[in-house]
Amino acid sequence: MDFIVSKVALSVCALMTAGVFYGIYGGDMMRDVEGDLERILTRFADETVRPSVEGAESRTVWEVPCLPDGSIVWIVVGGWTVEAHSGTALAAIQLPEEVHTWLPTSHALNSTVVEAFDDESARIRACTGQHVTVRSMEVDLDNSEALMLFAEGGP
Repeated sequence: MDFIVSKVALSVCALMTAGVFYGIYGGDMMRDVEGDLERILTRFADETVRPSVEGAESRTVWEVPCLPDGSIVWIVVGGWTVEAHSGTALAAIQLPEEVHTWLPTSHALNSTVVEAFDDESARIRACTGQHVTVRSMEVDLDNSEALMLFAEGGP
């Protein structure tokens, strides 16, 4: 009988531990059920990143909007993704081009230097009402001209 009671007690403890871990790590961010955040991210990509895919230098200043219900939205830009958070909702999309968050330099770059700059640079964070500026610029990369995207802004 003690054997069965101990196994039941262990099972209850395991379930309680799993519930605690879910509460700490899994339940605090939820999907964007309405799709509002994803629509904001798609608009960001369409208005700031995709024009550079056409191969021209450009500069776009984009203001982070609020949700239709007036809730504040935070976006995080850097690398190949852009994320949006509002309350407990979260959405992310992959960008068609990599966005760098360090200031461009007039010096010749190579892939190793670009990777090091990317590793050392924080992602850009901005909330509703703040601006994110995305520039596509020609830079000297690996001894040839290349178009790269750079983002700046936020608080």
